[in-house]
Amino acid sequence: MADAAVVLRETFRTTFFGAGDLEGRRRKRLVSAGAIHPVKCLIVTGAGEIIFYNDEDDCFESIAPTAPSEVRSFLSECLEVIPGVNGCFLVLLADTRDSQALYSNYQSLLWRDAGAALQTMALISTTLGLAFCPLGILGQGLVDALLPSGHTAIGVGVAALGSMAP
Repeated sequence: MADAAVVLRETFRTTFFGAGDLEGRRRKRLVSAGAIHPVKCLIVTGAGEIIFYNDEDDCFESIAPTAPSEVRSFLSECLEVIPGVNGCFLVLLADTRDSQALYSNYQSLLWRDAGAALQTMALISTTLGLAFCPLGILGQGLVDALLPSGHTAIGVGVAALGSMAP
């Protein structure tokens, strides 16, 4: 869990908030097509604990799932893709509101930003000697289970993060 927190913080931490004409823009290590950085990340442990990294306040927040069965279903789906993970899963989600308001093809920005986030997390994980593997699933069921109805977030990727076998 501590390794995942380091990877997330180094990937998503905001180092500049825009002002004036750049209001809402942020600077981070990961590339963003519009510097809006709509992609956020959750850590999901094998025990079903969910942690959200709040990049605006640079803090980690525990989320109590309202639908534990959805968390178990998500973990089962992940373990079908890559069984025996010795670590946790990272779930990328993107809020569509700001991107949709500013760009006509906002979905393209979300997918590019999600890819940049996965690549940055992979590079940081490798630097730390950790195993990192994108799973090819999106995590939408988990996102829907954690947020209130009518939310504007979409699942944009899931990766496994853990220790490398000796």
